[in-house]
Amino acid sequence: MSGQSAKSVLGYNPISDRIISIRLQAKPVNISIIQVYAPTSSVDEKIINYFYQELHETITVIKPQRSNLEKNHAMGRFGLGHLNERGEKLVDYCIENDLVLTNKLFQQHPRQLYNWVSPDAKYRNQIDYILIRHRWRSSVKVAKTYPGADCGSDHQLLTAEIRCKLKIVKRDVLPRRYDVKQIHDQYRAEVRNSFKKCRAPWISDKVVALADVRRQIKPNGLHNERDRSQYKHLRRSIQRVTRQDKRTFLERKCREIESHFVNNHSRDFFKALKEITGKRAVKLNVVKDGDGAILTESHQIKDRWKEYCQRLYDSKDADQVTKAIEPNILRSEVEFAIKKIKNRKTPGHDDIPAELLKETGDEGITLMHNVT
Repeated sequence: MSGQSAKSVLGYNPISDRIISIRLQAKPVNISIIQVYAPTSSVDEKIINYFYQELHETITVIKPQRSNLEKNHAMGRFGLGHLNERGEKLVDYCIENDLVLTNKLFQQHPRQLYNWVSPDAKYRNQIDYILIRHRWRSSVKVAKTYPGADCGSDHQLLTAEIRCKLKIVKRDVLPRRYDVKQIHDQYRAEVRNSFKKCRAPWISDKVVALADVRRQIKPNGLHNERDRSQYKHLRRSIQRVTRQDKRTFLERKCREIESHFVNNHSRDFFKALKEITGKRAVKLNVVKDGDGAILTESHQIKDRWKEYCQRLYDSKDADQVTKAIEPNILRSEVEFAIKKIKNRKTPGHDDIPAELLKETGDEGITLMHNVT
């Protein structure tokens, strides 16, 4: 997802190795997206039925809906080729769950309809689909494939343009801390790098050059064995070189971290450690109900917390808890606590750093003691 879309994420749920769902906050209603990798036609029928059962449970948990959809409304009029047995099963599933195949809604050139080409380049099939509720069918502006897109797969890139308005989920913003000693160098570096293409720090120019060569092959179409073989060879080479570059980068960073640790440079140690461990995980405002289903709506989350607290305090053990009376806090204790606070630490909700508390002197200690 793009950085802007990621701000609207309410939660996600990896159901299985074939199904994953994500919930986005939007207007006028929230949006659920389900990514599915369906079994091929060569798989046993029991696996197919289990897959559709699991998918049906996923959709039902999100929002069950009654369907009065007809077959021609679910399919559209602009498909490619003829339906086989698996295609008929997919259409029946769409009718049952009030879904529409967006690929078949718009009249396109056949090149923008097929999304898979057989190894001998004799057959072009439409086997990947984007489904949407029939209620929101008019929100889909266009759905088509991009045969020339370099996506590192023998399938063609399938996209859909949908009208929707996402809302940013309000989360606690961590204060940004600057290294005053390096601010001038950082500013010049950011200005210089703002004109460069953003990429991972371990990706070398060799990988970029190989990706450019691979990108030039895909638009011409992989129509012969030579082009397909060259494309696969470049894809494997990019993966191999990228792994080598990342391994070299991590080894260099580990040596740097070890050097900071040995020399007791704690600030540089944690800064370098954060570079390889990643950014702080985004806190998702989701909870699970009693059956384990993920709740993303605010009113559902509030009801779940209400139910949890009622069960917690209605238990028999709650009557046995006794509240101990603690003595008042002494002024000397407040003074000792303020002096023991470490400098250069992230402030709390009041955004008051430790350095300011220490600079208040006796008056500040007295004021803090009166507050307690």
